[in-house]
Amino acid sequence: MKTSLSVKYDTGSIGSIGNLLWNTKNKQDAFTYNPLFVEQQIDLAPIQMSIQAPRTQQQLPWPAHDDKLYRSLPPMIADALPDYYGHALYKAWLNANKIYKSKHCPLDLLAFIGNSAIGALEFEPDDGLTEKKVSKPAMTIDLPALSLFSQKVLREKIVPSINKDNAHYWQQIMATSIFAGGRQPKAIIGIGEKIGQILSANGSLPEGYQPYLLKFEQDQNYPATKLEYIYYKIARLAGISIMDSRLLTIENSTHFLTKRFDRNGMEKIHTQTLAAMAPHVKSYEGIFEVMHQLKLPASDFKQQYLRMVFNVVMRNVDDHNKNFSFCMDKTHNWQLSPAYDQVFSLNLSAPHYTNRHSLTVCGKNEHITKNDLEKVALQNNIQHYKTLIDQVIDAASHFAAYAKELGLPEDLIRAIQSQHTLA
Repeated sequence: MKTSLSVKYDTGSIGSIGNLLWNTKNKQDAFTYNPLFVEQQIDLAPIQMSIQAPRTQQQLPWPAHDDKLYRSLPPMIADALPDYYGHALYKAWLNANKIYKSKHCPLDLLAFIGNSAIGALEFEPDDGLTEKKVSKPAMTIDLPALSLFSQKVLREKIVPSINKDNAHYWQQIMATSIFAGGRQPKAIIGIGEKIGQILSANGSLPEGYQPYLLKFEQDQNYPATKLEYIYYKIARLAGISIMDSRLLTIENSTHFLTKRFDRNGMEKIHTQTLAAMAPHVKSYEGIFEVMHQLKLPASDFKQQYLRMVFNVVMRNVDDHNKNFSFCMDKTHNWQLSPAYDQVFSLNLSAPHYTNRHSLTVCGKNEHITKNDLEKVALQNNIQHYKTLIDQVIDAASHFAAYAKELGLPEDLIRAIQSQHTLA
């Protein structure tokens, strides 16, 4: 079990930005900034764990957040952990290796992640295991086999132990699938655009490869990946900034592929989700308040407004605080990240009360009206907001045409379109 970790960022000769310590008694981590890093005036968590805060200035540790979302870590650090899918695979790997819960803590997972976390933070244990791990070259990935094996690992009550027949698949899972957020099965990969080969992207990629996030098709009876691609096209049409995405069909399975916004080639971009930046925010109005605090430009306010309208119109109710992020540029200024997870997230067979927005608009998480959206625009000085609302509604009208192009069933098209609002 790791009891301490060094946290790193691109700080030149300074080394670490600080240290994580695991308290074995209360089973929580605490993070203390390195005073040399604080002198650099780079604020990686300006609202929740600012270098300007009295706690930092007095060299006191930042405690873990008490919400289970943060897994006994301070918010800025917890953002580097995988979400449901990656964490489930990691626990399965621990079981397969007969590593029991009492023998590991969140620092062990961060140490395993090392320099492969989403964003730009890196985690280095005192024993130097990170250097040994990342020196391995990227491996070629068998996507169909990886998808099937990961489903087997998560589905079976008895986790398959590691043996000579499946060791290669376990290796691929650990190299691609435990780092990303979200509930859905996915892999972080590198694609050689000219070569066509797919590699793991948990370390350095060869020249000519680009880092991508791939979401696996899970159920051929429900076209989730095709729906996400349709929603991506509609978001683009509505003027929403979102990374280049496409569908990738391999052996009759259609996967959703999107470029990573936390990488520019292999350059790392520091990112923080809303959950890390401001854990207290429970509304869209709260997001705009955070943006004011970060002094984001008017163009970002317009973008966030479009995304709010899109989520309401297109029924993306999975709009929780991990699905909004902020990026820090080379000059250490913040900006809104590109949009992601713009999906139809209603459960068509579930009771109405379960299909509510995670974030509220004017205190409401259902039955949100155009008047509610206009109130938020006026509160935040959003210019031409009526035009922006119409822009999203017009883009939404293309849903049926896009869905038919991809061969979605007519009854599903009608069912989804009937849920769209404000049209």
